[in-house]
Amino acid sequence: MKYEIIEKTLKLDGKEIKFKYSIEKLVEFEDMYVLLLTENKLPHNNVIAIDRDGVILWHIEDIKKFPRLNIYVGLWKENDRQIGVISFSGFEMIIDVYTKEIIRHEMTK
Repeated sequence: MKYEIIEKTLKLDGKEIKFKYSIEKLVEFEDMYVLLLTENKLPHNNVIAIDRDGVILWHIEDIKKFPRLNIYVGLWKENDRQIGVISFSGFEMIIDVYTKEIIRHEMTK
């Protein structure tokens, strides 16, 4: 599906979806997108998955909750089912985007 990112707006097949924060990175899957949202002040819970209609499927905090604020600074596609994310504090995870299962995690700092 064709998409375009303009700061806080994602255009999907003529539909505009606006977010509270800028879209730093987008990873595309067969029936969903995973986005990393950022701003000058990094937002909490800033990785989300949406379907092709722009409906939010999950937030990163639905998968892994931390006792303190955890902000993600990196997002990448591992394969056709998984993403990798890394937080500002150095916590890295590989996640199945469909089952929301954490495949692997480690502290890198």
